[in-house]
Amino acid sequence: MNKVIAIDFDSVINDLLGEWVKYLNISYNLNKSMEDIIYWDMTENYPELNVQQIFSPLYDPLFWLKVPLITNAKKVLREMKKEGYKVVVVTDSDYRIIKFKWENCLLRLLENVITSKDVIITSQKSLIKCDYIIDDYENNLKDSQAIRLLIDYPYNRNAPENTFNYRCDNIEDAWECILHIEEDNRIKEKFKNV
Repeated sequence: MNKVIAIDFDSVINDLLGEWVKYLNISYNLNKSMEDIIYWDMTENYPELNVQQIFSPLYDPLFWLKVPLITNAKKVLREMKKEGYKVVVVTDSDYRIIKFKWENCLLRLLENVITSKDVIITSQKSLIKCDYIIDDYENNLKDSQAIRLLIDYPYNRNAPENTFNYRCDNIEDAWECILHIEEDNRIKEKFKNV
C-alpha cells in the first residue's frame, strides 16, 4: 500500500496569502507585508478594515485566477507521485467560494498533476487517514495521527510544539523532511533484525 501525503492547498501549494495581502494593499492603500500577518484570523491583522472588505476577494472568481503556485510546488507534487506516494490535496472553504477556487485555481494550477479524485474538501483535516499531513495552520494538524509538518509563517510562529512534529519553510522543505524521515525509517528497519 502506498503511503499517503495530505497537503493543504491554500498557502502551502498556492500563494493565497501573498495574493490576498497584495489585493488588500492595492484596494485600500495599505502597505502590509507577509511578515505583518501575525494572526491566522485575517480580521486581527486588518483592524482598519471590516469583515466584508477583508474577505471580499475570496468571493470574486477573478481573484482566484490571480493566485499563483508556491515556487516549485508542482515539481514537488510530481516528485512525490513519482516516488510512489498517494498525494491528496486538502482544502477547507466556505461553500460559496469553493466553485471559484476549484475551477479558477486548483484545477488550473495543478492540471496534469492532481485530479478531482485527489482532492478532499473538509474542515476536519485530522480525520483524513494519511501518513503525512502538511498544513500552515497548527489547529488543522494537532489532532492528526499522521506525521504533522507545519509550513512556517509569521502567524504560526508561536504554535505549541505539541501541535506539529516538524516545522518546514515551504512545500519543498517538507518534501525533503519526509524523504529524511523515510530514510531514517529504512535504516532503523534494516538494523532492527541484526
